[in-house]
Amino acid sequence: SEVWRRQVADSIREIAGLVSANVALPDLLERILNEVDRSLPCDAAAIWLVVPPKEGDTIPALMLAAVHGAPAEKVWEVFQNNPTAREYLKEALNARSPLIRKPDDPIGPLGQAMEFPADYSSLAAPLRAGDEPLGLLTLVHRMPGKYGSEAGLITMTFANHAAVAIQNNRLFTASQEQAWISTILLQIAEATQGTQNIEELLDIMARLTPMLVGVRKCAFFVW
Repeated sequence: SEVWRRQVADSIREIAGLVSANVALPDLLERILNEVDRSLPCDAAAIWLVVPPKEGDTIPALMLAAVHGAPAEKVWEVFQNNPTAREYLKEALNARSPLIRKPDDPIGPLGQAMEFPADYSSLAAPLRAGDEPLGLLTLVHRMPGKYGSEAGLITMTFANHAAVAIQNNRLFTASQEQAWISTILLQIAEATQGTQNIEELLDIMARLTPMLVGVRKCAFFVW
């Protein structure tokens, strides 16, 4: 028990350290799931992230951002084709505390993808930055009764640190993008003032435009 608690403390400290780490989002999510695998009994674990609603939708949607122990394609297929599984995740997303599955609760995407028995164990903890839902941390085990209040508290601690790390990662990425855009716009402004002829200006603009808007090719047609 002491060794396990020390492992949990080390994992929590590792995830807390990701708050200030400059790592790409996919690597960040992988490291979070690695620490969850080390600390809690689970056959599979996944992180779901909230994506902004599309035009015409009123509520945000969930996307499968990272998964361990289960085929991602099958988990995503279950999520898309099974309304009951989607509703289970949405209920967990809106909860203020971890949702520990009871034997008669709906089967979630991970449980169905892994073809677990109906009494399998599942735990889902919301990722929140303040009042803003960022996503979910879910883990499952094929045996019943694997998750109780202590597992819920540990998972919630993981989820809280993970949410802050994800939010900081997004803010850092956004600031980098803004700095990059500002740099390109400054080069465009300098080009419009410093070029001597239209051919040179268009050549510079055709080179800078793909860097600014993320396209592969650019051309100007002059009347």
